[in-house]
Amino acid sequence: MRCCSWACLCIVSCSVFKLHGATLAVLWSARWLMLTCSALTLWLTARLTCRCAGPAAGWIAGALLAWTTIFQAKAIELRPDVPAMLALVLAVSLAARPRGAAHRSEWLAMGALCGLALLFTQKSLVPTAGLGLAVALG
Repeated sequence: MRCCSWACLCIVSCSVFKLHGATLAVLWSARWLMLTCSALTLWLTARLTCRCAGPAAGWIAGALLAWTTIFQAKAIELRPDVPAMLALVLAVSLAARPRGAAHRSEWLAMGALCGLALLFTQKSLVPTAGLGLAVALG
Protein backbone atom coordinates (compact mmCIF):
# COMPACT_ATOMS: atom_id res chain seq x y z
CA MET A 1 0.00 0.00 0.00
CA ARG A 2 1.44 3.34 -0.98
CA CYS A 3 1.84 6.20 1.47
CA CYS A 4 -1.18 8.47 1.63
CA SER A 5 -2.39 11.42 3.64
CA TRP A 6 -4.80 9.20 5.57
CA ALA A 7 -2.26 7.60 7.86
CA CYS A 8 -4.75 6.09 10.30
CA LEU A 9 -6.96 4.64 7.57
CA CYS A 10 -3.91 2.94 6.05
CA ILE A 11 -3.06 1.42 9.43
CA VAL A 12 -6.64 0.23 9.95
CA SER A 13 -6.82 -1.20 6.42
CA CYS A 14 -3.53 -3.05 6.79
CA SER A 15 -4.63 -4.61 10.07
CA VAL A 16 -7.92 -5.77 8.49
CA PHE A 17 -5.95 -7.30 5.61
CA LYS A 18 -3.65 -9.08 8.05
CA LEU A 19 -6.65 -10.40 9.97
CA HIS A 20 -8.53 -11.77 6.95
CA GLY A 21 -5.97 -12.10 4.18
CA ALA A 22 -6.74 -10.99 0.64
CA THR A 23 -10.35 -12.17 0.57
CA LEU A 24 -13.75 -10.58 0.19
CA ALA A 25 -14.10 -10.69 3.98
CA VAL A 26 -11.81 -7.65 4.13
CA LEU A 27 -14.41 -5.54 2.38
CA TRP A 28 -17.23 -6.67 4.66
CA SER A 29 -15.14 -6.18 7.80
CA ALA A 30 -14.15 -2.70 6.72
CA ARG A 31 -17.77 -1.82 5.94
CA TRP A 32 -18.92 -3.10 9.35
CA LEU A 33 -16.20 -1.00 10.98
CA MET A 34 -17.37 2.13 9.11
CA LEU A 35 -21.01 1.34 9.91
CA THR A 36 -20.11 1.02 13.60
CA CYS A 37 -18.33 4.39 13.51
CA SER A 38 -21.37 5.93 11.80
CA ALA A 39 -23.79 4.48 14.35
CA LEU A 40 -21.65 5.77 17.21
CA THR A 41 -21.54 9.20 15.56
CA LEU A 42 -25.35 9.25 15.30
CA TRP A 43 -25.73 8.22 18.94
CA LEU A 44 -23.20 10.77 20.18
CA THR A 45 -24.79 13.53 18.10
CA ALA A 46 -28.21 12.79 19.58
CA ARG A 47 -26.76 12.55 23.10
CA LEU A 48 -24.84 15.81 22.76
CA THR A 49 -27.92 17.62 21.45
CA CYS A 50 -30.04 16.17 24.26
CA ARG A 51 -27.57 17.56 26.77
CA CYS A 52 -27.55 21.01 25.15
CA ALA A 53 -31.13 21.47 23.93
CA GLY A 54 -33.32 18.74 25.39
CA PRO A 55 -34.51 15.26 24.43
CA ALA A 56 -36.77 16.32 21.56
CA ALA A 57 -33.93 18.22 19.89
CA GLY A 58 -31.64 15.23 20.37
CA TRP A 59 -33.95 12.90 18.51
CA ILE A 60 -34.42 15.48 15.75
CA ALA A 61 -30.66 16.05 15.38
CA GLY A 62 -29.96 12.32 15.14
CA ALA A 63 -32.80 11.83 12.66
CA LEU A 64 -31.69 14.75 10.48
CA LEU A 65 -28.12 13.49 10.37
CA ALA A 66 -29.26 9.96 9.54
CA TRP A 67 -31.62 11.33 6.89
CA THR A 68 -28.93 13.08 4.83
CA THR A 69 -27.97 11.15 1.73
CA ILE A 70 -24.29 12.01 2.11
CA PHE A 71 -24.22 10.44 5.58
CA GLN A 72 -26.07 7.36 4.36
CA ALA A 73 -23.84 6.92 1.31
CA LYS A 74 -20.57 7.33 3.18
CA ALA A 75 -21.59 5.34 6.26
CA ILE A 76 -20.47 2.01 4.81
CA GLU A 77 -17.65 3.09 2.49
CA LEU A 78 -14.07 2.69 3.58
CA ARG A 79 -13.36 6.40 3.84
CA PRO A 80 -11.27 8.40 6.28
CA ASP A 81 -14.08 10.89 6.88
CA VAL A 82 -16.22 8.44 8.86
CA PRO A 83 -13.85 7.74 11.79
CA ALA A 84 -12.61 11.34 11.66
CA MET A 85 -16.16 12.57 12.21
CA LEU A 86 -16.54 10.19 15.15
CA ALA A 87 -13.33 11.54 16.71
CA LEU A 88 -14.49 15.13 16.21
CA VAL A 89 -17.92 14.48 17.72
CA LEU A 90 -16.22 12.85 20.71
CA ALA A 91 -13.99 15.92 21.09
CA VAL A 92 -17.00 18.26 20.89
CA SER A 93 -18.79 16.13 23.50
CA LEU A 94 -15.87 16.66 25.86
CA ALA A 95 -15.72 20.39 25.07
CA ALA A 96 -19.45 20.83 25.69
CA ARG A 97 -19.23 19.65 29.30
CA PRO A 98 -19.69 22.25 32.01
CA ARG A 99 -16.52 24.24 32.66
CA GLY A 100 -16.09 23.12 36.26
CA ALA A 101 -16.08 19.47 35.22
CA ALA A 102 -13.16 19.71 32.79
CA HIS A 103 -9.88 18.27 34.00
CA ARG A 104 -6.49 18.20 32.36
CA SER A 105 -7.08 14.64 31.24
CA GLU A 106 -10.19 15.75 29.34
CA TRP A 107 -8.26 18.56 27.65
CA LEU A 108 -5.60 16.04 26.69
CA ALA A 109 -8.27 13.65 25.39
CA MET A 110 -9.81 16.47 23.31
CA GLY A 111 -6.44 17.26 21.78
CA ALA A 112 -5.71 13.59 21.11
CA LEU A 113 -9.11 13.11 19.44
CA CYS A 114 -8.59 16.17 17.24
CA GLY A 115 -5.12 14.89 16.34
CA LEU A 116 -6.56 11.47 15.54
CA ALA A 117 -9.16 13.09 13.28
CA LEU A 118 -6.36 14.95 11.51
CA LEU A 119 -4.48 11.69 11.01
CA PHE A 120 -7.55 10.26 9.30
CA THR A 121 -8.11 13.26 7.03
CA GLN A 122 -6.64 16.73 6.74
CA LYS A 123 -10.15 18.12 6.17
CA SER A 124 -10.52 17.93 9.96
CA LEU A 125 -8.24 20.95 10.35
CA VAL A 126 -11.03 23.52 10.02
CA PRO A 127 -13.41 21.96 12.59
CA THR A 128 -10.44 21.33 14.90
CA ALA A 129 -9.39 24.98 14.68
CA GLY A 130 -13.00 26.05 15.29
CA LEU A 131 -13.27 23.78 18.31
CA GLY A 132 -10.00 25.10 19.71
CA LEU A 133 -11.15 28.68 19.25
CA ALA A 134 -14.51 27.96 20.88
CA VAL A 135 -12.84 26.32 23.86
CA ALA A 136 -10.31 29.14 24.20
CA LEU A 137 -12.94 31.88 24.04
CA GLY A 138 -15.66 30.01 25.91
